[in-house]
Amino acid sequence: MRNMKRAAVFLGITLIARGAAFAAPSDLLDWLTAVRGGAAALVADPVLMETAQSYAEVLASAGRISHTGPDGSDALTRYLRRGGTCARVAEIIGAGPGLAPIEAAWMASEPHRSAIMRRYWTDVGWGRAPTASGEIRVVLFARRLVSGLAVDHAGGLWTVSGGLHAPEEGRPVIVSGTARIEAVEWDPRDGRFLFSVPEAAWSGYVRMGYIKKDGGLEITDVLTSPRGTEYR
Repeated sequence: MRNMKRAAVFLGITLIARGAAFAAPSDLLDWLTAVRGGAAALVADPVLMETAQSYAEVLASAGRISHTGPDGSDALTRYLRRGGTCARVAEIIGAGPGLAPIEAAWMASEPHRSAIMRRYWTDVGWGRAPTASGEIRVVLFARRLVSGLAVDHAGGLWTVSGGLHAPEEGRPVIVSGTARIEAVEWDPRDGRFLFSVPEAAWSGYVRMGYIKKDGGLEITDVLTSPRGTEYR
């Protein structure tokens, strides 16, 4: 953890993995779009926005920057608490006299630049909080591999539906506890899937992903019930 009382720019980065666009334009989103150039455009995600803004305020109040929150949380935990489902997120943090010097410092730092430029990310959220010497910025990136994800519970069954962005990569699967559950409906042409999971087989902390062509498992989402509940 680092004290933020000086006007210098401080940086932090963390990448974490565990198995509707936001309409407001932003100078930071414009900057990300410009510096990423030919990389795929990032979509502003409301859950990432809420998570980043809340954590920026926490850090400003604490007068420190750290990827570990005062409650011991990491970036992915904070995101899941707010109802996010993407299994992989990255967080970068900067503190300084203004956005421009923070952005410049990020690009001068190889780990931060790599995170910003990585084509892997699809979604982004950002937050800002003022400090005595300037401001603190938190940016969260996530990779969304499933569209239209819906989770419903009725009649003793959990149903999970949506579509894989790249169905040619493999077939969808749910992992509940140690059990792998296959989709009851799966169309490899458009990626649409449907799972129907009995109550007794739903662990409360469920991972969704797909079986790759080499037999490996790629986790796309973490599903908790109730949404936002923490399971360790």
